[in-house]
Amino acid sequence: MDLREEVETLRASLRRAETVQHELDRRVFHLKTLYDVSKDIFGSVVSETILRNFLLMTLGNFGVIEGFVAMLDRPSRR
Repeated sequence: MDLREEVETLRASLRRAETVQHELDRRVFHLKTLYDVSKDIFGSVVSETILRNFLLMTLGNFGVIEGFVAMLDRPSRR
């Protein structure tokens, strides 16, 4: 392999590494966001606060336009 081919191989490897790093950063960001959301949610016992915080945090961080949360009141099955 001559020098030019080796440089091209190294450039291609660098591009792949940058793509992988970008994807890893994105996934770490999403995991951290989920951690922050769950920490915030379980810090409150008021369901309205939980819902508002959950929806605001997830909609803002994941670029979602709409969202909903379905809740079940176990004792009354509502």
